[in-house]
Amino acid sequence: MIYLDYPASTPLDPAILARMLPYFSQDFANPHATQHEMGWQAEEAVFQAQSQLAAAIQAKPQEIIFTSGATEANNLALFGLFTGRGSLAAAQSPAPSEILLSGYEHESVSQAAHMLAYSHPAIKVKTILPLAAHRSEGGSEGVRLPSGRITPSLLAEHLTAATKLVSVMAVQNEFGTINPIAELGALLRQRGIVFHVDAAQALGRVDVAHFADYADLISFSAHKAYGPKGIGALYLCQNSALTLQPLVVGGGQQHGMRAGTVPVPLVVGLGQAASLATARYRDDESRIAVLAARFFDKISQAWPDLVLHGLPLSDSSAPVPQRVAGILSLGWNGVRAADLLPTLAKHVAVAAGSACHTARLRPSDSLLALGLRPDQALASLRIGLGRMTTAAELETAADWLIAVRQAVKSL
Repeated sequence: MIYLDYPASTPLDPAILARMLPYFSQDFANPHATQHEMGWQAEEAVFQAQSQLAAAIQAKPQEIIFTSGATEANNLALFGLFTGRGSLAAAQSPAPSEILLSGYEHESVSQAAHMLAYSHPAIKVKTILPLAAHRSEGGSEGVRLPSGRITPSLLAEHLTAATKLVSVMAVQNEFGTINPIAELGALLRQRGIVFHVDAAQALGRVDVAHFADYADLISFSAHKAYGPKGIGALYLCQNSALTLQPLVVGGGQQHGMRAGTVPVPLVVGLGQAASLATARYRDDESRIAVLAARFFDKISQAWPDLVLHGLPLSDSSAPVPQRVAGILSLGWNGVRAADLLPTLAKHVAVAAGSACHTARLRPSDSLLALGLRPDQALASLRIGLGRMTTAAELETAADWLIAVRQAVKSL
């Protein structure tokens, strides 16, 4: 089986597993049991993991809140700001509030925003789309997006006096575009607008070193960066003086921001993943870029109608890359991805869009937000390369793709 679904989940790096294992066995104490030495040791392991993730983005350890993953971190960021004692809740900010999103955010961001708008009439959601401005259900508003990447000028064009929060992915999870977080954050700091970044796909793929200089809230996931599943984190900037309403209460852990015992082995894995990502992302991306280009060239020779959604691969070698090398969204004519997957899935692990969408027979919202028609979005596969991908695997995977598509077309 050839694994090419790295955006959905990465293999656990053996070095990370080795770092985690002692905390499943001999160092098993509760990190919040601070009355004895074993608890102190577990507490120290948690602090070290906080320090490792904080160092990756140039933040402070106390600004890291551990969660069950990026989905929970995204929910904590949005619901935490706009409910209860959150800084942007109606009690603190009675004026109308606007949340501005790109049209290709993860559903843990977009659905959270629309649930807030549904339950709080003073909150409106504006989504930047590639289509002409229109009004959708629930009063949400669409504005024009000329490409799959948010630029400062585009963002500035759509900010209003009511805009209180902007949430933008650092790296798009289906077609791999990179948003200019520093430039967007600098613009929003000038306007006094809260900036949330979903960095689930960024750790291990791009330079996140200065994200904390420009974002107020940043969400992370370990299992997208060769760490374990079930752990993520939210960075909350102390200098911004933001307060969040906790989603999980009843224990007071993590300074009252998220109750419950911190899972030490998983937290250690996230910290180690952040350290390795900082050390290896440039080498990983450089190697993956070469492999991706060869793979795409081989498929292109067999499929003259092949389209790479988003930006061209050549941009990955630019001084300031605008896309990551290892996320390829491929489209073609005439054959739905769903017709290829039953046979292909026995040999090559790929996806028809985000892992969150593939169980549903509907086109990807992110691809529609790029301007694709529904039939074009359904005739698309996401290929995800990573640290363990080899040239031989890609050669074989390309052969399988070519053969399976030809077989389906011949039916």
